[in-house]
Amino acid sequence: MTKSISEKISELRKARGLTQEKLGKLCGVSSQAVSKWEKAECLPDILLLPTLCEALGITADALLEVPATLGEKNCMDDLFAYAKKKGEYRVAYQAICATSYIADKNNGGAKMSADGIKVHNTHGLGVVLSGGEMLQKVKETDISSIKTMAELVTNENVMSVVRILNFGAFLSEAEISDRAGLSQEDTETALFKLLKHGICECNTDGKYVFGAKSYILFAILTGFYLSSADGCTDIGNLTCSYIANNN
Repeated sequence: MTKSISEKISELRKARGLTQEKLGKLCGVSSQAVSKWEKAECLPDILLLPTLCEALGITADALLEVPATLGEKNCMDDLFAYAKKKGEYRVAYQAICATSYIADKNNGGAKMSADGIKVHNTHGLGVVLSGGEMLQKVKETDISSIKTMAELVTNENVMSVVRILNFGAFLSEAEISDRAGLSQEDTETALFKLLKHGICECNTDGKYVFGAKSYILFAILTGFYLSSADGCTDIGNLTCSYIANNN
Protein backbone atom coordinates (compact mmCIF):
# COMPACT_ATOMS: atom_id res chain seq x y z
CA MET A 1 0.00 0.00 0.00
CA THR A 2 1.34 3.42 -0.92
CA LYS A 3 2.40 5.45 2.10
CA SER A 4 1.12 9.00 2.58
CA ILE A 5 3.44 12.00 2.70
CA SER A 6 2.76 12.36 6.43
CA GLU A 7 3.75 8.73 7.06
CA LYS A 8 6.95 9.14 5.05
CA ILE A 9 7.97 12.28 6.92
CA SER A 10 7.39 10.56 10.26
CA GLU A 11 9.27 7.37 9.34
CA LEU A 12 12.20 9.14 7.70
CA ARG A 13 12.54 11.58 10.60
CA LYS A 14 12.71 8.73 13.11
CA ALA A 15 15.07 6.72 10.88
CA ARG A 16 17.52 9.64 10.85
CA GLY A 17 17.27 10.09 14.62
CA LEU A 18 15.62 13.50 14.41
CA THR A 19 13.10 14.83 16.89
CA GLN A 20 10.20 16.93 15.62
CA GLU A 21 11.89 19.94 17.20
CA LYS A 22 15.20 19.23 15.44
CA LEU A 23 13.54 18.72 12.04
CA GLY A 24 11.57 21.90 12.60
CA LYS A 25 14.75 23.86 13.28
CA LEU A 26 16.37 22.49 10.13
CA CYS A 27 13.33 23.62 8.11
CA GLY A 28 12.81 26.91 9.90
CA VAL A 29 9.42 25.97 11.39
CA SER A 30 8.12 24.96 14.81
CA SER A 31 7.91 21.42 16.16
CA GLN A 32 4.12 21.90 16.17
CA ALA A 33 4.25 22.44 12.39
CA VAL A 34 6.16 19.16 11.95
CA SER A 35 3.61 17.44 14.18
CA LYS A 36 0.81 18.72 11.92
CA TRP A 37 2.62 17.37 8.85
CA GLU A 38 2.92 13.95 10.45
CA LYS A 39 -0.73 13.98 11.56
CA ALA A 40 -1.77 14.92 7.99
CA GLU A 41 -3.41 18.12 9.27
CA CYS A 42 -1.55 20.15 6.65
CA LEU A 43 1.22 19.79 4.07
CA PRO A 44 4.67 21.38 4.18
CA ASP A 45 5.01 24.66 2.27
CA ILE A 46 6.28 23.89 -1.22
CA LEU A 47 9.13 26.39 -0.62
CA LEU A 48 10.31 24.13 2.21
CA LEU A 49 10.52 20.98 0.09
CA PRO A 50 14.23 21.28 -0.87
CA THR A 51 15.26 21.83 2.76
CA LEU A 52 12.88 19.18 4.10
CA CYS A 53 13.99 16.57 1.57
CA GLU A 54 17.65 17.26 2.29
CA ALA A 55 17.04 16.82 6.03
CA LEU A 56 15.15 13.56 5.44
CA GLY A 57 17.56 12.23 2.82
CA ILE A 58 14.96 11.82 0.09
CA THR A 59 14.23 13.47 -3.24
CA ALA A 60 11.15 15.61 -3.71
CA ASP A 61 9.88 13.25 -6.43
CA ALA A 62 10.22 10.28 -4.09
CA LEU A 63 8.50 12.09 -1.22
CA LEU A 64 5.63 13.19 -3.44
CA GLU A 65 5.72 9.95 -5.46
CA VAL A 66 5.88 11.65 -8.85
CA PRO A 67 6.54 8.93 -11.46
CA ALA A 68 9.65 9.53 -13.55
CA THR A 69 7.61 8.89 -16.70
CA LEU A 70 5.01 11.52 -15.87
CA GLY A 71 5.47 14.33 -18.37
CA GLU A 72 4.51 17.98 -18.09
CA LYS A 73 1.64 17.51 -20.56
CA ASN A 74 0.13 14.72 -18.45
CA CYS A 75 0.36 16.90 -15.35
CA MET A 76 -1.39 19.76 -17.10
CA ASP A 77 -4.06 17.46 -18.58
CA ASP A 78 -4.82 15.98 -15.17
CA LEU A 79 -4.90 19.42 -13.54
CA PHE A 80 -7.18 20.76 -16.27
CA ALA A 81 -9.59 17.86 -15.84
CA TYR A 82 -9.63 18.29 -12.08
CA ALA A 83 -10.12 22.06 -12.37
CA LYS A 84 -12.95 21.58 -14.85
CA LYS A 85 -14.67 19.20 -12.46
CA LYS A 86 -14.16 21.15 -9.24
CA GLY A 87 -14.03 24.71 -10.56
CA GLU A 88 -10.95 26.75 -11.39
CA TYR A 89 -11.21 29.13 -8.44
CA ARG A 90 -11.71 26.31 -5.94
CA VAL A 91 -8.69 24.47 -7.32
CA ALA A 92 -6.54 27.61 -7.21
CA TYR A 93 -7.50 28.15 -3.58
CA GLN A 94 -6.84 24.51 -2.72
CA ALA A 95 -3.40 24.85 -4.27
CA ILE A 96 -2.65 27.88 -2.09
CA CYS A 97 -3.87 26.05 1.02
CA ALA A 98 -1.86 22.93 0.21
CA THR A 99 1.39 24.83 -0.20
CA SER A 100 1.02 27.31 2.64
CA TYR A 101 2.32 27.12 6.17
CA ILE A 102 -0.55 27.43 8.66
CA ALA A 103 0.37 29.05 11.98
CA ASP A 104 -0.08 27.24 15.27
CA LYS A 105 -2.21 29.72 17.22
CA ASN A 106 -3.86 31.87 14.59
CA ASN A 107 -5.77 31.48 11.37
CA GLY A 108 -2.95 31.81 8.90
CA GLY A 109 0.69 32.34 8.18
CA ALA A 110 3.15 34.04 5.89
CA LYS A 111 6.29 32.60 4.37
CA MET A 112 8.99 34.75 2.78
CA SER A 113 12.19 33.79 1.05
CA ALA A 114 14.25 34.72 -1.99
CA ASP A 115 12.14 32.16 -3.89
CA GLY A 116 8.78 33.76 -3.23
CA ILE A 117 6.14 35.00 -0.82
CA LYS A 118 3.04 33.10 0.30
CA VAL A 119 0.32 34.40 2.61
CA HIS A 120 -2.69 32.36 3.69
CA ASN A 121 -5.48 32.30 6.24
CA THR A 122 -8.42 29.99 6.78
CA HIS A 123 -11.00 32.60 5.76
CA GLY A 124 -10.14 32.36 2.07
CA LEU A 125 -7.32 34.89 1.72
CA GLY A 126 -4.37 33.61 -0.28
CA VAL A 127 -1.50 35.51 -1.89
CA VAL A 128 1.33 33.93 -3.86
CA LEU A 129 4.33 35.59 -5.48
CA SER A 130 6.41 32.80 -6.96
CA GLY A 131 10.05 33.18 -7.92
CA GLY A 132 12.71 35.79 -7.42
CA GLU A 133 12.13 37.14 -10.91
CA MET A 134 8.53 38.01 -10.09
CA LEU A 135 9.54 39.58 -6.78
CA GLN A 136 11.94 41.81 -8.68
CA LYS A 137 9.28 42.74 -11.25
CA VAL A 138 6.90 43.78 -8.48
CA LYS A 139 9.55 45.96 -6.87
CA GLU A 140 10.25 47.68 -10.19
CA THR A 141 6.64 48.69 -10.87
CA ASP A 142 6.60 52.11 -12.52
CA ILE A 143 5.88 54.92 -10.05
CA SER A 144 3.27 56.42 -12.38
CA SER A 145 1.24 53.19 -12.19
CA ILE A 146 1.53 53.21 -8.40
CA LYS A 147 0.36 56.81 -8.22
CA THR A 148 -2.58 56.18 -10.55
CA MET A 149 -3.92 53.24 -8.55
CA ALA A 150 -3.12 54.93 -5.22
CA GLU A 151 -5.21 57.94 -6.25
CA LEU A 152 -8.03 55.59 -7.18
CA VAL A 153 -8.19 53.58 -3.95
CA THR A 154 -7.65 56.62 -1.70
CA ASN A 155 -10.59 58.46 -3.28
CA GLU A 156 -13.39 58.30 -0.71
CA ASN A 157 -16.19 58.49 -3.29
CA VAL A 158 -14.62 55.76 -5.44
CA MET A 159 -14.32 53.43 -2.46
CA SER A 160 -17.92 54.20 -1.44
CA VAL A 161 -18.99 52.96 -4.88
CA VAL A 162 -16.64 49.94 -4.73
CA ARG A 163 -18.27 48.85 -1.47
CA ILE A 164 -21.66 48.83 -3.21
CA LEU A 165 -20.68 47.08 -6.47
CA ASN A 166 -21.16 43.35 -6.88
CA PHE A 167 -19.93 40.57 -9.18
CA GLY A 168 -23.31 39.15 -10.05
CA ALA A 169 -25.98 41.77 -9.36
CA PHE A 170 -26.14 44.70 -11.78
CA LEU A 171 -27.02 48.02 -10.13
CA SER A 172 -28.29 51.23 -11.68
CA GLU A 173 -26.53 54.52 -11.12
CA ALA A 174 -29.46 55.65 -8.98
CA GLU A 175 -29.24 52.51 -6.80
CA ILE A 176 -25.49 52.97 -6.33
CA SER A 177 -25.92 56.66 -5.53
CA ASP A 178 -28.63 55.91 -2.96
CA ARG A 179 -26.80 53.05 -1.26
CA ALA A 180 -23.45 54.87 -1.21
CA GLY A 181 -25.00 58.10 0.03
CA LEU A 182 -23.44 60.11 -2.81
CA SER A 183 -24.79 62.80 -5.07
CA GLN A 184 -25.51 61.89 -8.69
CA GLU A 185 -22.49 63.92 -9.82
CA ASP A 186 -20.12 62.26 -7.35
CA THR A 187 -21.44 58.83 -8.31
CA GLU A 188 -20.96 59.51 -12.02
CA THR A 189 -17.40 60.73 -11.44
CA ALA A 190 -16.50 57.67 -9.33
CA LEU A 191 -18.03 55.26 -11.85
CA PHE A 192 -16.15 56.94 -14.68
CA LYS A 193 -12.84 56.43 -12.85
CA LEU A 194 -13.64 52.74 -12.32
CA LEU A 195 -14.82 52.28 -15.91
CA LYS A 196 -11.63 53.90 -17.20
CA HIS A 197 -9.53 51.20 -15.51
CA GLY A 198 -11.86 48.31 -16.38
CA ILE A 199 -12.70 47.76 -12.72
CA CYS A 200 -16.43 48.07 -13.41
CA GLU A 201 -18.56 47.51 -16.50
CA CYS A 202 -21.88 48.91 -17.71
CA ASN A 203 -24.44 46.82 -19.60
CA THR A 204 -26.93 47.95 -22.26
CA ASP A 205 -29.46 48.79 -19.54
CA GLY A 206 -27.07 51.28 -17.98
CA LYS A 207 -26.41 49.10 -14.93
CA TYR A 208 -23.02 48.47 -13.35
CA VAL A 209 -21.11 45.44 -12.08
CA PHE A 210 -17.46 44.62 -11.30
CA GLY A 211 -15.45 44.40 -14.51
CA ALA A 212 -12.80 42.17 -16.05
CA LYS A 213 -9.93 43.99 -14.36
CA SER A 214 -11.46 44.18 -10.89
CA TYR A 215 -8.80 41.65 -9.77
CA ILE A 216 -6.33 44.57 -9.87
CA LEU A 217 -8.35 46.47 -7.32
CA PHE A 218 -8.74 43.45 -5.05
CA ALA A 219 -5.03 42.65 -5.25
CA ILE A 220 -4.22 46.19 -4.11
CA LEU A 221 -6.86 46.17 -1.37
CA THR A 222 -5.54 42.82 -0.15
CA GLY A 223 -2.17 44.45 0.48
CA PHE A 224 -3.80 47.27 2.40
CA TYR A 225 -5.89 44.80 4.38
CA LEU A 226 -2.80 42.81 5.35
CA SER A 227 -1.25 45.98 6.77
CA SER A 228 -4.32 46.67 8.92
CA ALA A 229 -4.80 45.46 12.50
CA ASP A 230 -7.34 42.84 11.39
CA GLY A 231 -5.02 41.65 8.64
CA CYS A 232 -2.10 41.27 11.02
CA THR A 233 -4.31 39.25 13.37
CA ASP A 234 -5.46 36.96 10.56
CA ILE A 235 -1.88 36.35 9.47
CA GLY A 236 -0.53 35.49 12.88
CA ASN A 237 2.76 33.87 11.94
CA LEU A 238 5.62 35.17 9.82
CA THR A 239 8.52 32.96 8.80
CA CYS A 240 11.47 34.52 6.99
CA SER A 241 14.06 32.28 5.36
CA TYR A 242 16.07 34.50 3.10
CA ILE A 243 18.34 32.53 0.79
CA ALA A 244 21.50 34.06 -0.64
CA ASN A 245 21.48 34.01 -4.41
CA ASN A 246 24.96 33.10 -5.56
CA ASN A 247 24.05 32.82 -9.24
